[in-house]
Amino acid sequence: MRFIGLEGKGKGMQGFPLRVTTVAVIGLGKIGLPLAVSYAQAGCRVLGCDCDGRVVDSINAGVAHIQGEPGLAEAVRSLIETGQLSATQNTAAAVRSADVVVVIVPLALTPDHQIDFRSLDAATMALGMGLQMGTLVIYETTLPVGTTRCRLALMLE
Repeated sequence: MRFIGLEGKGKGMQGFPLRVTTVAVIGLGKIGLPLAVSYAQAGCRVLGCDCDGRVVDSINAGVAHIQGEPGLAEAVRSLIETGQLSATQNTAAAVRSADVVVVIVPLALTPDHQIDFRSLDAATMALGMGLQMGTLVIYETTLPVGTTRCRLALMLE
């Protein structure tokens, strides 16, 4: 079990230790899969979530679909074998059993250079279906100012 000391600047955060045993990582791409592996190697149980069934099947078979990351293939295989890492398309179920949720879904641009929020919105809606009181949610992606407060928080509420 890992403990993270929160310094408590925000509402409801009074410096209490957050017990982190299970982390859900939503988005198992070039950054998400190595991040999931890092959490698992640090001792957390990691539930990786992805909407692509081929990605989920590959990871659950112990095969990293991301190439060129030193040690990643071996780590995925080992962590799957020990049960520290697993993958699913059922984001809501994974979030339901997680202490911390990290969303690492990329934002794309439309042909007219507007932000395409569809992937992030879908991940947020799936996350919201399983969100429990007290779960820490982290968006690990570049977002326009106000997106978390004015868009994503409303979806999660």
